[in-house]
Amino acid sequence: MAKIKECIHCSQCTSKCPYGLDTPKLLEKKLEDYENVAAGRVKVD
Repeated sequence: MAKIKECIHCSQCTSKCPYGLDTPKLLEKKLEDYENVAAGRVKVD
């Protein structure tokens, strides 16, 4: 998860994605979700 913070938004992964996903944006959202769960701000069922 810590590697996500090192993303430089070069869009190389986005341009290579066969589904056209905005990978950096998706990773940032998942990191935010992870940090909220880890800090106890959000409960997971």
